[in-house]
Amino acid sequence: MRIRNESVPQSSSDLEQFWREVNAEVSARRFLVFPGSLSLQGASAIWPVQEAVAGFLDLAVSLGVRIVYMRAHSLSESSLIDTVATFLSDIPDAVDADTAEAFFDLAGISSEPEVQQYLRQGKEHLGQLESVHVVWVHDGVAHRFERYAAWYGALMDRAAGVADLIEQSGAE
Repeated sequence: MRIRNESVPQSSSDLEQFWREVNAEVSARRFLVFPGSLSLQGASAIWPVQEAVAGFLDLAVSLGVRIVYMRAHSLSESSLIDTVATFLSDIPDAVDADTAEAFFDLAGISSEPEVQQYLRQGKEHLGQLESVHVVWVHDGVAHRFERYAAWYGALMDRAAGVADLIEQSGAE
């Protein structure tokens, strides 16, 4: 098994290059690809992020795995709403809004500086890859390899703060 250390991508272009690398590595091993995600209920194992995807896929080959599930996520307008909603204890009707601005307006917090910062940061990355996911299953255990853009963690932190504002306002 070939394992090498590689650094976590720092920009969207790095993550896009990584997605191309994942596709090449999967193709080289002649996996069948299910182009989507797998519901992860039950046992799962997460491959260390500092390890290369090649070692992750080599392990799958050595175990006789034939199918991998893979998907890359790009940040979209609806992602800006969904990301905040994941932190809410009750999901407000506003999540059905067409834009993030409309969502925050309906939630009654659109003028808050933290919301404006979140929107600015999110809009800066619209259309960029936020994450790459590769999963395979062996003996009932889902083995996952996930990589996130460096900017995505900061966006998630801001989303949590915005969700707190929504909950404090009592808006639904």
